[in-house]
Amino acid sequence: MPADWDHWRHKKRCALWEAAALTLDVDPRAFHARDMGVSSWAVIPRTGVRQAGDPRKLGERIEIALSNLGDGIEDMTPFSDGHRFRTEVRLPDFGSWAEKIWPDLPKDFPRSTPTGTRPAGRGMTARPLGASGGGPVDDDDHDPSRPRKPDWSIWGLVEEASIQDTIVLSCNISPDWFRKGIAKSSILDSITHRINAIKTLDRSGTIIPGITSRTDLKTRKVKTSFKLRSFRRWAEATMKWGFPDEFPKDPPAPVLPLALPHPSAPPVPVSSAGPWPWGAYETPNLRHLAMAAKEFWADGYDPGSAPTNEGVAEWLEKKGASGRIAIMIAQILRSPNVPFGPRKKRPKKK
Repeated sequence: MPADWDHWRHKKRCALWEAAALTLDVDPRAFHARDMGVSSWAVIPRTGVRQAGDPRKLGERIEIALSNLGDGIEDMTPFSDGHRFRTEVRLPDFGSWAEKIWPDLPKDFPRSTPTGTRPAGRGMTARPLGASGGGPVDDDDHDPSRPRKPDWSIWGLVEEASIQDTIVLSCNISPDWFRKGIAKSSILDSITHRINAIKTLDRSGTIIPGITSRTDLKTRKVKTSFKLRSFRRWAEATMKWGFPDEFPKDPPAPVLPLALPHPSAPPVPVSSAGPWPWGAYETPNLRHLAMAAKEFWADGYDPGSAPTNEGVAEWLEKKGASGRIAIMIAQILRSPNVPFGPRKKRPKKK
């Protein structure tokens, strides 16, 4: 199905995969583009369309274009949730880039105006972000395309923020600048990686400390946010992510003076009787903790098939523990050596 250039030559923007199809003189409307996962996709000919084009060749061109996002092709989409083949590009600028790669580019494919007459900052090839040293810059830099640092005099006092703002701040990028939609792919990649990691953990049922949900009474939409200090504590310990020094964090633990007993005070008796290090004192919840430790962890475990927090909590609830206590005990007992994600089937005890 040849491209309808009477339609496409007047479009200023389109999806990256559509622009790739047009380089083959194939009309993108002959295909379905489907998301197959967080970072995978498929382009499939529509039913009943004759001579739709070669999907394999189209896939190759999409891959080449994707590899040049931010390094030859300007990404016009502020955040694409991992499905980068749907990101928008300026069609004339894409054409100017593509004719250097594919000599068979259709003559009707739009091209941008010569560099000398084009407004600054509107070309396909953007200069590297932070060319003088990399990374975000302060507001006294007058190039709007360069990422801005957060105003930590304000954000450093914030206790809670949306998931996107929290992740953007963790990359030392200003959420206000990011929302303008001019971030290049090099910035999007680091932010998208962290957001996708959070989504994957959430879908697996992993409990992330500091996450809160509220329902907007007007829109009835659920808004999810993070408590910044709790998020940093968890992400540094569990995900091994780096954070800018200014990102809110827990204050250092106070150094308390050592309280020495009076020389004339009698020694404090230490009980060695009972199952606990402190003696015989116990509560129902301590007994639940001991049972779960013995059932799931004390006799050894395989990290690949180790129990999940949900599995331990469900077992504890059947033994009489409340839901909240069961989850807390499961989190306390979980080994730090166990990776997140799906598990192999755990062998039954003999």
